[in-house]
Amino acid sequence: MKNSYYEKLIENFVMQELDSKYYFRDKNYEIDFILKNGNIIPVEVKYRNNVEIKNFIKVLKN
Repeated sequence: MKNSYYEKLIENFVMQELDSKYYFRDKNYEIDFILKNGNIIPVEVKYRNNVEIKNFIKVLKN
């Protein structure tokens, strides 16, 4: 199976566990889940060995 299958499976599992109702997407950026419980907490789910923080920082700057 391809990694994209596992990525979607893991994202779905995290969504159910967090009971997340919010996300952010536009043409250049994405945050998988946004938790709101007094604070706004962005959650990015990855299924890979190496994750580059530069993409996440781009979203936070905008």
